Amino acid sequence: MKSAAGQFRDHIKNEQAIKRQSADAPKPAKGSCNAECNRKACSNPNATFFNFSTHKYYCRSCAMQINEYNNAEALELFGHALCIDTSPRQPRIKTLKGWEESGLDLSKYLMAAPCEIDEGIFMHIGEAVAPYFCAGDFVQCGEPDTHLEWGLELMPLRMTAVQQGERYFYLGVLPEFSNE
Repeated sequence: MKSAAGQFRDHIKNEQAIKRQSADAPKPAKGSCNAECNRKACSNPNATFFNFSTHKYYCRSCAMQINEYNNAEALELFGHALCIDTSPRQPRIKTLKGWEESGLDLSKYLMAAPCEIDEGIFMHIGEAVAPYFCAGDFVQCGEPDTHLEWGLELMPLRMTAVQQGERYFYLGVLPEFSNE
């Protein structure tokens, strides 16, 4: 049986071995989600803001600075701020009020499909122009958003949304549904 001093030495050796192992473990890459901020001058370890241009993650402070300097271009290109908080505590529901305040056309505002929307946007998709398709909980906008070349024909693509209980979701610009 080992003496108390011997047991203590073994315990210290084990502790040191564990510390070496954790120090040797690979750290998540800078700019990864919940890792160190991607900005070279920043070492904040809580990067949760995804940058849609660089496809890297930034801390809140750096993301706010990036958004401040690139707001107009980001709205034009992406329909939203360049850096978006991806932490799960913040639901992202696109609202009719948010769309009206953005000044964007609806397809640009809803660019990040699929996404949750409020009832106002759901009703706008289904009622602004008589819907092309409306069955069950699905609705397709009456006016095509764009067209897709399909052989020698152009296939209309329409804004599509669905209601699930009390929640509404924009599914994207999809080919026409059929009543047949």
